[in-house]
Amino acid sequence: MKSTNKHLNENIKYYYHSTDIYNSLIYTKNNSSKNISSQKEHIEFLFSKIKKKFLRFNKIDNQFVFFDGSLNSKIMIIGDMPSKNDVTEMKLFTGAEGELLNKMLGAINLDRNKVYLTNAINFRVDQKDVLNNTDAQLMKKYLIDHILLVKPSIIYLLGSFALKILFDDKYNLTTDRGKWINLNIKNLGILVLPSFHPSFLLRHENQKRNAWVDLQNLQKKIDGLK
Repeated sequence: MKSTNKHLNENIKYYYHSTDIYNSLIYTKNNSSKNISSQKEHIEFLFSKIKKKFLRFNKIDNQFVFFDGSLNSKIMIIGDMPSKNDVTEMKLFTGAEGELLNKMLGAINLDRNKVYLTNAINFRVDQKDVLNNTDAQLMKKYLIDHILLVKPSIIYLLGSFALKILFDDKYNLTTDRGKWINLNIKNLGILVLPSFHPSFLLRHENQKRNAWVDLQNLQKKIDGLK
């Protein structure tokens, strides 16, 4: 009888290890057995899953850059993907686009160190790399998991790629830029404001006026929530 039970347990163990069920159970178990109570640890655990799933994009150097800023902020800024300079510096929104973002936030009295920064895709993708629909849907799943861990009240969504990942083809940046979108996930209601990515604004300076209108809209909403 003991031998039968042992064999059965080994089969169950193998099954868990060969499916995503195992990862789910480990995550649940770790919450209690290893006392993973901090928000940062949960986010880092999510990051480790993303790196494992998209390992093929991690080539010569570490292509993954995950988050920056304050974990306590109710404002989450989501861009498209890390720039080449972000990968070099291992920090989000660096270089000229980072300087522009800092100025944009400063114009409405926000400090980038006091908001939460991330990207819809957390690694650098070159033009020669192919992102298929399966990749996009998996990115969306992880992005939603990320949002649920941060629990922001407002998301400032920068770039057409970020908009597509989060909402599929439901919205278009050309027509929906500057319009508030209600995002409801697992009883969490979040206000999302799509706008231009700083890298886009550096290439199309004529759109900075529209970006400023969006920033003023963002400021009004933030002041209304205080």
